[in-house]
Amino acid sequence: MFTRTLNKLILIFDRYILGKTCDMGLTCTNIESYFNNFFDNNHVSVDICSYGVNCGCGVDNSKKRYSYLNILNIIKNRCDFIEYTANIFSDNNEILIKSLQGTVQVDHSYTVTCCRLIKNIISDISDISDISDISDISDISDIRQTSVKNTPTSNLYLLWLTFSYCLTSMLRRGVGLYRKINSEKMLWQVKVVDKNTGNNYYLPKEHELNNAYYADPFFIKFNDVVYLFVEKFLANSQKGIIQRFIVSSDELIDDGVALEEPFHLSFPFMFVHDECLYMLPEAHKSNQIRLYRYDERGGKFTLYNVLLDNVSAADSLLLMQDNIWWLLTNIDKTGCDLHTSRLYIYSANNLKDKKWTPHQNNPVINDISKARNGGFFIKNGIMYRVGQMQGFGIYGAGYSINKIKLINNYEYTEVTIKKIYASDFGALGSHHFSTIGSYTACDEYVLKKVSVV
Repeated sequence: MFTRTLNKLILIFDRYILGKTCDMGLTCTNIESYFNNFFDNNHVSVDICSYGVNCGCGVDNSKKRYSYLNILNIIKNRCDFIEYTANIFSDNNEILIKSLQGTVQVDHSYTVTCCRLIKNIISDISDISDISDISDISDISDIRQTSVKNTPTSNLYLLWLTFSYCLTSMLRRGVGLYRKINSEKMLWQVKVVDKNTGNNYYLPKEHELNNAYYADPFFIKFNDVVYLFVEKFLANSQKGIIQRFIVSSDELIDDGVALEEPFHLSFPFMFVHDECLYMLPEAHKSNQIRLYRYDERGGKFTLYNVLLDNVSAADSLLLMQDNIWWLLTNIDKTGCDLHTSRLYIYSANNLKDKKWTPHQNNPVINDISKARNGGFFIKNGIMYRVGQMQGFGIYGAGYSINKIKLINNYEYTEVTIKKIYASDFGALGSHHFSTIGSYTACDEYVLKKVSVV
């Protein structure tokens, strides 16, 4: 009775006071029953282990059967992500048909973490079987409001978790209030470094700190001019546009809005082909991968082709290799905007092609520590893909530099040559890198002092 009452109190506290914050699993043990029934009905067993640079001391990284307590301990130890193996068996559960491996980011919330895990597993299974309907767990709020069941833990443990949970949540709120009083703000900024002069440039500039942030920088040289294209997120409209800057040795010159659509835009991947300038921005709210070409006479970017339609895709790249165009993109098939763990490749012979062929090994990467694209550059004729690294409850804990060794219809291989963590340069987050000549740029999640308007 005590446990049941405590669960209800936590549910009310979580839902109405703190919203979607860390529930530590106290209100959601019914999720485990739901998912275990799904696994049993589809002859699937799931083993998990925790992983990541932020794992707490004494974390057991050995694989264990998916369970409420195992997930809870992973969250308690603030691990970066969960590595899972889903084993699919025959109807009599005697013959192992296939094992699928992947990773999923760990969140403060047990509910969110579990839903990410199960959605990823079901998406993996649906790629190779008849399981395709995952809409029944697409809304986390539906699961959170189902009846509360007794937890398989002691009352003392529940009390300790409740106290820790409430204290941590109140401290978070206190820190937020302190920052507001002191006119401090967390925001994304772009940092540009000129290695020749040693000069550093930052976006947004002082007068923009209250109403915009910048991220996803891309350099491109066109008509002997070096440009920087970035996402500019407007606080008033809650939408991203693509802003263009001219890069010189002593300043960044604002060259105006390069592209704006009714939907959010970000990640403006730029390239030049046949003396034409192209942009492939993220536009996943449109459910399309959209390619734009610059019209020099009109002085603007216009839609050139829709490469993929009816798809939720983020942070796409286009590479030319062996006279074939390769589209590297992060697709979410779960309906929950989970673009961080899988890298898909498609190919075509021409940028105008309407049908792009999926790679036979899709997804070519299923690893949350590097799957999501965070930039691209070519150095000494070698192609490098930047991969985002996610952390515990953090979008963009850093990025990796990955040398592309082979890309063809049958294989994709790359090797990680360097990892850069946001904490290495004093930032709280970073997920993007670009370079050209003596210039480098990255984005940073930082605490800034802003003027009171």
